[in-house]
Amino acid sequence: MSREDELRVATIVGSAVNVDFQNQNYTLDGWGAVDDYVELGPGRILFLEVETSQKHPNTNVLKLWPYLYENPQLTVVLAQVFFPESPGLESSRGKLAVWLGTQMESILYKRFVHTQLIVNRENGEIVGDIDKLLLALQDDA
Repeated sequence: MSREDELRVATIVGSAVNVDFQNQNYTLDGWGAVDDYVELGPGRILFLEVETSQKHPNTNVLKLWPYLYENPQLTVVLAQVFFPESPGLESSRGKLAVWLGTQMESILYKRFVHTQLIVNRENGEIVGDIDKLLLALQDDA
């Protein structure tokens, strides 16, 4: 995955939802890192994962579970972004990412929201859970 893709997606998604990403990784205390982030308020973070070449996108969802378990004061909204040609988008592991996100939302209640976005490389158009993302960002819970 190229950092150029991450920065471009951060600009596109940030513009669509009116946030400014930090343009740096966020370390998850030994559970890995996310590609970019923005603090939405005290204890609320929007994470951005850009799935350019990831063949196991489910791991980018699952690594947040132990991190949230160890940091009960935090609430996370995850924007998991694919390109139409991303190998993990239509794979079984891509489907598993969506399933895990749904399960984590249920178990972690309002502390976690998973959204899947697809960005068109040519025109920057976003499809997928953009309305869900916008709603999650308005939620003060």
